[in-house]
Amino acid sequence: MKLIVDKLGRVEHAELDIRPLTVLVGENNTNKTWVAYCLHGLARYLTWRQSSPLGDRFGHGFLQLEPAAARVSIDAAVGNALERVLRLRALSDAIQFSVARRELVEGVQCAVRFTLSADRIRELLRLTDELSDESAATLEVGPEAFQRRDLDTGALGMSADLDVMYFRRSVMTHLSAPGARATFTWQPKPDAEVGPALEAYAGDVLRALAHRFLAPGIAFALPSERKAFVSTYKLLRPEFEETLSLPVVDFANFLTLTENVWHVRKEPAMPDALAHLEHGILGGSIELAPAGAGFRLVFATRAGAALPLHSSASMVRALAGLDLYLRCWAAPGDTLLIDEPEMNAHPEAQVHLTELIAYLVNRGVRVVLTTHSPYIVDHLNNLIRAKDLSSADQAAIAPHFKLGTAECFLRAEDVSAYLFQADRDRVPVTVTPIFEREGRHIIDWETFGRTTEYVTNLYSAEILARLYR
Repeated sequence: MKLIVDKLGRVEHAELDIRPLTVLVGENNTNKTWVAYCLHGLARYLTWRQSSPLGDRFGHGFLQLEPAAARVSIDAAVGNALERVLRLRALSDAIQFSVARRELVEGVQCAVRFTLSADRIRELLRLTDELSDESAATLEVGPEAFQRRDLDTGALGMSADLDVMYFRRSVMTHLSAPGARATFTWQPKPDAEVGPALEAYAGDVLRALAHRFLAPGIAFALPSERKAFVSTYKLLRPEFEETLSLPVVDFANFLTLTENVWHVRKEPAMPDALAHLEHGILGGSIELAPAGAGFRLVFATRAGAALPLHSSASMVRALAGLDLYLRCWAAPGDTLLIDEPEMNAHPEAQVHLTELIAYLVNRGVRVVLTTHSPYIVDHLNNLIRAKDLSSADQAAIAPHFKLGTAECFLRAEDVSAYLFQADRDRVPVTVTPIFEREGRHIIDWETFGRTTEYVTNLYSAEILARLYR
């Protein structure tokens, strides 16, 4: 999968290979977060679990699908499905039929591309004049990715049941995936001719489903603002959303939705990963406790105390969203964006968290992270090189790692890393791949090494030289 961005802030052009783990590093103000948010935005537009009816269209509306051959193939599949509606119409005014993922997308044999235009990026980032009219972000998905999804990631085994009820002048769509279900209902305007209007809408639903079947899985964002929002999300008013980027709004909505499913979820979505986070890093768990007429999030310590999140440690607040994700939502096929996972974490906790992220990657969660932490980058290199060892050697060294298992070791082919860099504030940012798969299999850590070398040299060559001269 590839993300292509053009004229996005200071990034003139960049092409990023989005692998199971993608790492973005670089100095501040080089638009790393904007690039990551564009990937989140593309996934956001292309998944029904984060969509709702918009006007008279299904979901967030259509992103342009390229190339034309893919559109032709999908239109043919949609036409075949609608022929069933027309045949059944002769027998009944209430038609029920199912459509499977394979039926809509198996004819697409080429890579497909979806593009966010400048207007959509402005909506995503809540920008106006700050963004060029030529800005664009394109997601390219190869056929090897979407054609194997039913085999590799059961969570993306989506299907739909459509009820076309001419006598009620409505189309009802029941969408389902393991662990989730949603229903949308649409009715034409009173003066519309019922038959053609319902059939046209059913066709729109099927095309939208095909787009979602081709695209990556459900997108979750853990933005840098997450530490504050876990304590304040209940206080947000609608007008605040006009000044918050959509990934931040999505995170606030994620917290509200988690409250709604908390008591329905009988078992954690990813119990092993949750246990690693709570026992190994947090030293407690995030819980939902009664508060007045409602509930609030609290941190339950090992000692038995339950602290409201606003009075909990800053690292607990920074990782509360990840805890809730692992408890209630995590599934293979998800795309998880983490902006600066090291936020407020002690170096030892950063090392432990790095292994947990790798563990999620090996469980089928696609992770995109931005980081300024040399501990994270260095330890990712440890996990990558450890995977190059024999099985016997991996088993021998696994107990020395924080998770105590080789399941956090990373295959080199599952990793990509990019350096965002500019020589001066006003010049364009260059985006350069810094992960070498041939030979060393490591992320180039020079972006942090230069600073380490500078601090060391300053101490030895300048300070010590004058102290002992």
